[in-house]
Amino acid sequence: VLYSTLVFTLGFISVFTAFGIISGIFAQFFASYIEVFNLIAGVLIIFFGLVTMEIIPVPFLQRTFKVNVHGPSGYNLFKSFAVGAAFAAGWTPCVGPILAAILLLAGSSATALTGGVYLVAYGFGLALPFIFFALFISQISGWLRKITPYLKHFNFLAGIFLILLGVFLITGNLGKIASYLYFLK
Repeated sequence: VLYSTLVFTLGFISVFTAFGIISGIFAQFFASYIEVFNLIAGVLIIFFGLVTMEIIPVPFLQRTFKVNVHGPSGYNLFKSFAVGAAFAAGWTPCVGPILAAILLLAGSSATALTGGVYLVAYGFGLALPFIFFALFISQISGWLRKITPYLKHFNFLAGIFLILLGVFLITGNLGKIASYLYFLK
């Protein structure tokens, strides 16, 4: 299970990284309009925060597309990678508001490298719970059933984070806050 999970996460990290690089490349064409881009991106990130908090319902961003993989049963690392890549491209809670906000941040960087790094970090952050659950699946099954009703609170907090991120991007303070946090370590 652990090997399949690692390859699965590699699949979605690869797709997310490609999204980030493409976002950074795309934004390079608009680098001279970065202030306007940051304003639009900030407004959209605030919007995505409100969607994440479920204050503004957007059914398309809250749908799940299912992929049925047919073939021989059993573990197959290529299949795990392919399902991970499909997960990144088609699981809309994942490619919904939070990913859109990060892609907008990647675009505001106006470099392919920075865009790729943002999405690698996002992919690894998303991979950690999968790996954790793969390592301890038998021990945490009951715990997962207990916390499921409280997951909406996490969405609310994530929405607040996105709104703050959008405000900081609009006001031009995102870089200042990042620098401050960097010096705290």
